Amino acid sequence: METVNDLDCRIFIDARRTPDEIVALVALAIGDVEEGAPAARTIRTPWGEFEIRRNKEADTARATDFPDGFLYFPYTVEFYPLSKTRREERISLAAKILNCFWDRSLPAIAVCDYEDQLPKEGGYKDHTVPWPSKLPQSNGFTPKPGKARQEAFETQELA
Repeated sequence: METVNDLDCRIFIDARRTPDEIVALVALAIGDVEEGAPAARTIRTPWGEFEIRRNKEADTARATDFPDGFLYFPYTVEFYPLSKTRREERISLAAKILNCFWDRSLPAIAVCDYEDQLPKEGGYKDHTVPWPSKLPQSNGFTPKPGKARQEAFETQELA
C-alpha cells in the first residue's frame, strides 16, 4: 500500500450541515472514492485521504469577520496525498472541493502552498466567494397578510 504523506491542503468550510452531509459533498466533488463515503469521516481515494473534521477553534461570531474569519469556520477538510500524487492532481482536487461548496453558496477557503493556483486563489480575501455574513438573510421586509401582502411584495424595492 502506498504511503500517505503529511497534510497538504486544508479547506475551511462554513456550512450549517451535518458532518455526514459535508462528507457526502466532498465525496461528490472528488469522485472516484475507493471507500469511506459517505458514512466515514475519512474518504480514501486513488490520490490519498481526505479527513473531514470539526474545527476546534470554531466560533460563529468570529467566522463572519472578513477575511480571517475562515479560521473559525466549523469544519475543515484535510487532504493527505499519496506520495505518487502529482501537484497538478492535488490542485485539481482542491479546486473541485472549493467549487462544489461555492456552487452551493457555502463558504470555503483553502490554505495550502498552491493557493495562488486555485480558483479565486483559494478564496482568501476574495469578496465574491460566499461568506457567513453574506449568506442570504431577511431583507427586513415583513409581508402583510392577504392582498396587501402581495401588493407590498410587488412594490418592495430590494437592495
